[in-house]
Amino acid sequence: MPVYLEVARIFLSEGKYKEATDTALNGLAFDPDYIQLHNLLGNIYSSSGNYARAQKHLEKVAAAQPDRKDIKLFLAINYMEMKKYDKAAKPLQKILEKNPKNQIATYYLARVYVRMKKYEKAEEYLTQLIADYPRYVSAYETLGLIYLIQKKLDLAKDIYSHYLNMAPNNKKIKMKLALIEQMQEGTEEAPDFSKELVESAPDVADLNMKIGLLLYQQRLGSDALEKFQLVRLQQPKNDAASFYIASLNEEMKRYDIALTEWKKIAGKAEPNEKVSVYVHIASIYERLNKISEMEGMIQKALAINPKDPDLYYMMGVVHVKKEEYRKALAVIQKAIELKPDSPNFIFYLGATYEKLKEYDKSVEAMQEVLKINPLHADALNYLGYIYAEQNMDLNQAISYLQRALEIDPNNGYYLDSLGWIYFKRGEYRRAVALLKKATVYVTTSDPVIYDHLGDAYSIVGEFENAVNAYTESLKLKEDSVVRKKLESVKKAFKKQVPPDKTAKES
Repeated sequence: MPVYLEVARIFLSEGKYKEATDTALNGLAFDPDYIQLHNLLGNIYSSSGNYARAQKHLEKVAAAQPDRKDIKLFLAINYMEMKKYDKAAKPLQKILEKNPKNQIATYYLARVYVRMKKYEKAEEYLTQLIADYPRYVSAYETLGLIYLIQKKLDLAKDIYSHYLNMAPNNKKIKMKLALIEQMQEGTEEAPDFSKELVESAPDVADLNMKIGLLLYQQRLGSDALEKFQLVRLQQPKNDAASFYIASLNEEMKRYDIALTEWKKIAGKAEPNEKVSVYVHIASIYERLNKISEMEGMIQKALAINPKDPDLYYMMGVVHVKKEEYRKALAVIQKAIELKPDSPNFIFYLGATYEKLKEYDKSVEAMQEVLKINPLHADALNYLGYIYAEQNMDLNQAISYLQRALEIDPNNGYYLDSLGWIYFKRGEYRRAVALLKKATVYVTTSDPVIYDHLGDAYSIVGEFENAVNAYTESLKLKEDSVVRKKLESVKKAFKKQVPPDKTAKES
C-alpha cells in the first residue's frame, strides 16, 4: 500500500483533497489495516470538519500506535468538536501522565475544561503552563478571558499586561485592557465573555500549524508539508500556511508548484511585501535557467521600488547570464551609486569587466573590494587569476591565491587558479597536483578546470590522462579549441603506446 499512500500525499501536497481522499480509500479497500492511510484520512476528515468519519480513522491509529502523542492530540480536538468533552480529556491526560510539562497537551486540556465551563480547573492548568513556559502567549489570552468571565478584573488586567510585553502590537488585547479600566471605573457594564472564550478555542488547523512548524524545524519536509496543506484545507486564507507550502515545495524542488504558490502570495501581498516575493520568484527562475522570466520579475520589483540597489545588482546578474555585459555594467554601476560601500557590488563590476577582457578595470575594481574587505577571498582569487592570464607579476599572483586559500582552504576554484599560476611559471608537476585536487573540491564540475588539467598532463607527457581530462571538459561544454587539443594528445598517446599494446586494445 505504500504506492497509495505516496500518491495520496502527492495529491494532498498539490491541494487536491478529494483525489487524496479517494486514493487513500482505494488503498484501504486493498488493505483495511494500513495505519498510515487511516492516519492520513483521519487528518483530512478532521481538517474538513467531518469529525465523525475522522474519529473512526484516528481511533484506529491510536489503538495500533498507542505512544503517538500527535494522534492523541488530534483525537482530543476531534472529540472537542463533537462535544464529547470527557472523551477529549482522556488522551490529553495520558500524555500528561508521561510528560507533565507537555505544553500543547496542557493547553488543550485547559481548553477542554473551558468547554465544560470548569473554569477553575482550566485556570489551574493555564497558570501552571505560564509558570513553565512564560512566553506561551495563547495561554495568557485564554486565562485573561477566564478571569473576565469570573469578573476577576485585577487578575485579567495583570495577565493582559504581561501578554502585551510579548506582543505589544496586539490591538485586541489593548482593547480588552481599556475595557477593564472602564469596568473598574464603573463606566462600562461587564459583557458576557463566555461565547468569545469558546469561539477562540484552537481547532485542528491550529494544532496542524503547531505540529507543521515543529516538523519544519526538524527538516522533515514531506510531513510538514502535509500538515500545512491540512491547515489550508480548513483555513484557505491562512497566509502563514501558504508561505510554508511554497517554501517546502521549493526546497523539495517541485518548482512548478512552488512558483504557483509564490505567485498567489504575491497577488495578495502589500506593495512593499510584493518586492521580496518577486525577488524570491526570480531566484527560482534563475535556478531553472529561465532568465527572461527572472528579468520580468525583477522589473516588476523595480517598478515598485526603483531605489533598491539589490534589485539593480540582480538585474546585472540577468544581463551577465544573457551575455549582455555592457548593459550589466550600467545597472551594476547604478547599484553602486545607491550603495557605494558594498564590496559584493564592486566585485561583480570587476567580474563583468573581466568578461569584457577589460583587465585593468577589473583589477582596479578587485583592489577596491580589498580596501573595503581585505578578506574577500573571491576578489583575491580573481586578481591572482587575471595576473596569471596576463602574465603579470606571478609571484604576486601566488600571494593573492595563498591568501584566498587561507580563508577557504578547500575551494576548488581557488586551487585551480593557483595550479594555473604554477603552470604559467613552468612548475608543471606542482600544477598537476593542484589541478587534480581542484576537480575534487569544486562544487559543480567545471570544463575550464578539466581543460587546465589536460594542458598540465599534456606538457608533462601523461597523454592518456590528458585525453581523459579534455574528454571530461568537452562533456561539460563543447569547445572547438579543447576539441583540437584532444585530437592532438590522442595522436601523441598513440605514438607513446607500444604497437603490441595498441593491437590488443583495438
